[in-house]
Amino acid sequence: MSTMNFELLISRCKDLNILYVEDNEEVRLQTTKMLSIYYKHITQAIDGKDGLQKFKNNKFDAIFTDINMSVMDGISMIKEIRKENSHIPIVIFSAYDNKEYFLQTIECGIDGYILKPFKFEEIKKVVAKVVSKLVDLEKLDKKIILINNYYWDKFEKVLYKKDEEYNGSLFQDQ
Repeated sequence: MSTMNFELLISRCKDLNILYVEDNEEVRLQTTKMLSIYYKHITQAIDGKDGLQKFKNNKFDAIFTDINMSVMDGISMIKEIRKENSHIPIVIFSAYDNKEYFLQTIECGIDGYILKPFKFEEIKKVVAKVVSKLVDLEKLDKKIILINNYYWDKFEKVLYKKDEEYNGSLFQDQ
């Protein structure tokens, strides 16, 4: 991804609402500080149960979470969230590189796994992936799929056939 594309993605994520779940206060504060480079709206939760409650009571665009937490672990929280929203991007920050955790998180449909201590470049890549996924979902939401490979773009107010703007008559023989 070029620098220009990345800067465009970063500008897109400034207004996103993020949920960050971490039980270690010091790590939570440090990581929130780092995430604030990208996101203005970050809601913190102190464990999986708190994160799940905040998720149910608010609208978030993406979730960043630890795995090992008291009260409710990150994987259990993710499973509950996936019952309500299968598309929200979820990224895991974890100090554990255990194969079992990886497999469980893959089954939950996570969008990124960052090992602690993390490097700034790793965060940049994951943020770009999360925002790219959100942009793709947004594109899907703005299309009305019609018959014979046509679709209407609600925002551009343009008719397309096979991803090319269509200027012909819908009533002529093809």
